[in-house]
Amino acid sequence: MKQTLLACAALALLTPVAASADSGSRALQVQYSQPSYGHHDNRGPSVDERVDRIKERIEQGIGDGRITRREAGQLQRQLASVRQKERSYLADGHLDRRETTVLNRDLDRLASNVRSQLHDDDRSY
Repeated sequence: MKQTLLACAALALLTPVAASADSGSRALQVQYSQPSYGHHDNRGPSVDERVDRIKERIEQGIGDGRITRREAGQLQRQLASVRQKERSYLADGHLDRRETTVLNRDLDRLASNVRSQLHDDDRSY
């Protein structure tokens, strides 16, 4: 239990936070990875924004050599699978809360896989 809490705390510290300036005011954008106990939380980025961010991280990893072409292919297939699921859910014109939760869970898993691939050289001690 302690290890899980420590891992969650470490993950919270490592979660990317971006600040942006808009007409003199500062806004803080935070990525929320888990729904808050059944309450619908619209403060996080949209599914499309998360997909774009993950795609950029994969491309950066390829560019700097931290992700091999083979690993990138696997990650991109996972990304395509999430996109296909999103298209399927959008067939009725909108995403309901359950569908958004499923997509966010899949994107959490994919983001974790990307993070693992980006840092797998760090574990070769």
